Amino acid sequence: MIVRLHKLARTTPAIRAEIAASNESIQTLADRYGVSPMTVLSSGLDAACAATG
Repeated sequence: MIVRLHKLARTTPAIRAEIAASNESIQTLADRYGVSPMTVLSSGLDAACAATG
């Protein structure tokens, strides 16, 4: 599957999946991936919604 990201994208589908599967704190994940805590929250919520359909 080809994924097109804009040139300023900080997260990829793989990173979003790792965030969603992680049990670490929001701040730890934000620091690890260089994104804001809000990005971590939305990535986790997006993945959870996609998984439930």
